[in-house]
Amino acid sequence: MNDGKVSSIQTKDVYTSDAQLTKWIPAPAGIDLVADRLYMRDANTSPDFPTSANQIIDLLDYSRGPSVDTVIAVDQTVTETLLRHTGPIKIPRTPFTITAENFNDIMSFYIESKQPYTTTPKQILIDFIPLFEQRVRSIDNKLALAPDLLALIQAGHIQMYSTYESVQTVLEEWGLAGRMIQAEPDMDFLAMISTSVSGNKSDAFIKTDLNHETELQPSGVFTDKLTITKTHEWSEAAFTPWKKWADRLGTGELDLNTLKFIHGAGDNRDFLRIYVPKGSVLLAADGIEMAEVKTAEALNYTVFEWLYQVKAGSQKSVTLTYQLPFESDNQRYRFLAYHQAGAENIHLTKTLKIPDALRITKTYPEVDLSKGLQINLNRHAFAVAEWMNE
Repeated sequence: MNDGKVSSIQTKDVYTSDAQLTKWIPAPAGIDLVADRLYMRDANTSPDFPTSANQIIDLLDYSRGPSVDTVIAVDQTVTETLLRHTGPIKIPRTPFTITAENFNDIMSFYIESKQPYTTTPKQILIDFIPLFEQRVRSIDNKLALAPDLLALIQAGHIQMYSTYESVQTVLEEWGLAGRMIQAEPDMDFLAMISTSVSGNKSDAFIKTDLNHETELQPSGVFTDKLTITKTHEWSEAAFTPWKKWADRLGTGELDLNTLKFIHGAGDNRDFLRIYVPKGSVLLAADGIEMAEVKTAEALNYTVFEWLYQVKAGSQKSVTLTYQLPFESDNQRYRFLAYHQAGAENIHLTKTLKIPDALRITKTYPEVDLSKGLQINLNRHAFAVAEWMNE
């Protein structure tokens, strides 16, 4: 970058950098299921983006550079959104014309099948990026991008971090920093952080329902019951786009069943971390053995973590019951739900139960929390309840 403009772009396969890694860093929990050490390709492990970004900067240095002072993270939703403004992009020397609708299917098929006429599996991406940049630059009415870019930022599809304090301050003000929210004292908190360790793309077919029920005991103690239900919605019909390209171009170095597995037909294996108020105590588990749920601490929260696995075409539920580290002494309950950056297809139902001797007098949002607040968790959510004696 020079004076706020892109002066040059170099596209590299992360495996090229990882092959030059000179420092051994033990793989953190979750990543240790797929690697014995931490590589840059797995370094976006923290829900706090500045933490991950610093880790990425260090690993890039340990991989013979180049050294950088700013990290910008985007996901494929950003590309798909911008493609709706640029229109289709034809990739020379290939049969592919990239659109917002087929971007993921074509890129994934081409890269995963390792077509024999390519010099590197990611050649199509290397060819696409400069064409894409040129088309984005040539958009006449760039103000038309503003609503879409704002929505992408709010949903965490774009995150930025800079080692320059002045730049980082601006990123924080614009909501781009991706920093993990810190709940206030005596506030209930929930963050579900998923890390795929499947070796396939099954996350795209996972629908998650969260049922978070808080009960105030007569003693003043709060008990939370969290039920996580994951539905793996992959089907043969979902494979149609890849099947079309496989019929036309062949399956490359793989067979059709392996391509199906990669596309999402295999089990969804997810290292799940549930962030709750620091000091919370796990009381019970259903759908999983208590011994499988490890308790840790991170980012000033208590974390319950385990490997969550669900087969294609099936559904699985796990329930955790835990006691919060604070009691009711001010006739108020506050709840904050944190949205994992870029996560989609998550629905949260939030309920609150209080003793019969109490009556809820005020809520935000204005709903009957005893019957459940319904939230599509595509951004952070907040709820408050106040009560008095009958």
